[in-house]
Amino acid sequence: MQRSLWIASTGMQAQTLNIDVIANNLANVNTTGFKRSRADFQDLLYHTMKSAGSPSSQNSDVPTGIQIGHGTRPAGTQKIFSQGDYQQTQNELDIAIEGDGFFQIIQPNGEVAYSRAGSFKLDSEGRIVTSDGFLMEPELAIPADALSISVGTDGTISVLQAGESEPTEVGAIELVRFINPAGLESIGRNLYLPSKSSGEEVTGTPGEDGFGTIAQGYLEMSNVSVVEEMKCFRWPTISNVRGDVLNFLRAFFLSFPVITVVSLTLPFSLAWSSLACSSEALFIEGFKKAEISDANILLGKICTVTGKNAGKVEKIKGIVIGRAPLPGNARRISADYIRLRLKQAKVDLKRVHLQVPDSIEVSRACVTISREEIKRAVSDYIHANIPWDKDRVKIRKIHVSSDVTLPKGNVSYRIEPLRNTDFKGKVPFPIHFKVNGLFQKRILATAEISVMTDVVVTRKSLRRYGRIEEDDIELKEKDLSKVRSNVITDPEEVLGKRAKRSIAAGTILRPGHIEYPPMVKRGDVVLVVARSAGLRITALGVVNEREGRLGERIKVKNLDSKKNIYARVLDSKTVEVDF
Repeated sequence: MQRSLWIASTGMQAQTLNIDVIANNLANVNTTGFKRSRADFQDLLYHTMKSAGSPSSQNSDVPTGIQIGHGTRPAGTQKIFSQGDYQQTQNELDIAIEGDGFFQIIQPNGEVAYSRAGSFKLDSEGRIVTSDGFLMEPELAIPADALSISVGTDGTISVLQAGESEPTEVGAIELVRFINPAGLESIGRNLYLPSKSSGEEVTGTPGEDGFGTIAQGYLEMSNVSVVEEMKCFRWPTISNVRGDVLNFLRAFFLSFPVITVVSLTLPFSLAWSSLACSSEALFIEGFKKAEISDANILLGKICTVTGKNAGKVEKIKGIVIGRAPLPGNARRISADYIRLRLKQAKVDLKRVHLQVPDSIEVSRACVTISREEIKRAVSDYIHANIPWDKDRVKIRKIHVSSDVTLPKGNVSYRIEPLRNTDFKGKVPFPIHFKVNGLFQKRILATAEISVMTDVVVTRKSLRRYGRIEEDDIELKEKDLSKVRSNVITDPEEVLGKRAKRSIAAGTILRPGHIEYPPMVKRGDVVLVVARSAGLRITALGVVNEREGRLGERIKVKNLDSKKNIYARVLDSKTVEVDF
């Protein structure tokens, strides 16, 4: 009869959990990127009193046998990663994933989590962060003078800066996917962590190899359907009974008659069991503190278990009490919780002498890699792989948020710079840690690298169209990470040319600042040369445009034919016609 009470209660507990899951879905109907959950159930183990096919008393085999079930239990709550509806926001930093993939988010402890919620902001340093201030991985920063931000379907981020006519690419979003996303562990804040069930992460570019594309100005909303979820909360009448409501009420309320019958017969059942049942005693004594190395807490790791039946002792030792804490952390296991786990393992507590403290402190064995050790590893990697002259490179700072704590074992790591890393300025370096060959954690280290080089700088102010002489310029050492690209480093590229516009003293010169001076002007008589297959033809012509510089095509009037032709300037006296 005690078994009947237990079986009935398992059905009620299972259906109560189902309602809890549905209520949570409805509470998050407007949560950006939220994925609905579904409760799954399975029957418990069966007690076989007689096996099918066993011999009967009439020298024949019984056809069916006798098996008694032990009720039901939740098998799991599964996340349903179907696509949610899109909501247009026109916000430049609202980003939705159309298809498969997750954003990578760096938590304050340096651990990477994953999310479908694409509502991003800028922090005080211009970095792209979540609403909670968590950085996106890879770390992306928007220049302070950016006028607009555009995100391509492939995740490429470009900005239009003040004074520029063309957008500049500042980085790219990378997506991650898992072979079994339903196995991800929800940790709140729209974030997920990988588990053994989810499989290892696969990183890729949006729009390639099955990854979803990026939609700027949109948010992916919750995939919860209010209509479907509310079916389980409508009270049934003759006219509106739904199948799922009826199933829930039948499963829940039909347990009450069982409980009523058992409560009337329980005293007789207990009296009978005390007379009929006997077995060897087990002695369980708990430690005050215990350190474990495995991912699960086994009873035999936190208690001593003794008894005459060796097989039963080993079985009790192998009971899983719960998940182990994170490496370097601890959790407390109460005596009541140990009793509960023993009951769930179908251990008769009347035959167990349990002597356990009110709580047992369980810690996880770990190895800690200090920030200084990680910084040295990053520094060695930079010096071994940097493409610049090492004598002109200086690592100003390496930032690592915290020490890294890992489970005990054979620790290895791999530094993987982002694509197109140029090893100058503020450079992120993702670091992957493994223990015994299995991925454990990824953190982000950031290095500030200065690359010094000589650039051409104006020694004094230059007027517009003024010819640049040797005393107008000088070479100065500058940090490439603090100047824009495409600077002039060779004075010979500047001498003899003229300034396109007025240039202030101390300006770093770029090709856009200078131009060749005009070699010919309107009215100049020039020699027109035409070449074809070894044949050279010449004629005199008059320049018919205001001016022309070296290599430019200008209009020239042929003095013989009186026709205008286009020719390329070779020098101050010669132009060439292209056939």
